[in-house]
Amino acid sequence: MNTTTSLANPYPDVHAPAGAKRVDEWQPDDPQPWRVVIGHDRTVTDHKLRVSTSAVQWADGSVDDGTVEAPHVYVFGVDETGPLNSDQARELAASLLQAAAEVDGWAAR
Repeated sequence: MNTTTSLANPYPDVHAPAGAKRVDEWQPDDPQPWRVVIGHDRTVTDHKLRVSTSAVQWADGSVDDGTVEAPHVYVFGVDETGPLNSDQARELAASLLQAAAEVDGWAAR
């Protein structure tokens, strides 16, 4: 038995939800341990905007439905100094739709 692997990931059979690009370490809790999963960053061409997703995943593989924290879509880099042209606005809209679909898929797990 490889104890280093067991200590590094106590739940090796629990896969991150589809689209998750990063996972935090497992946190102990009752009724079961959990971790935060982060989705793929989506950007807007020639702009600092970034759309990202996150969710809480339980050790049984399910994603929290909002009991602790529902899956979220985050938009970073929004301020009045960086207006969008019409192409960038469409790109942001597409990124938001993709991110919303991603968290909907996680919640259905």
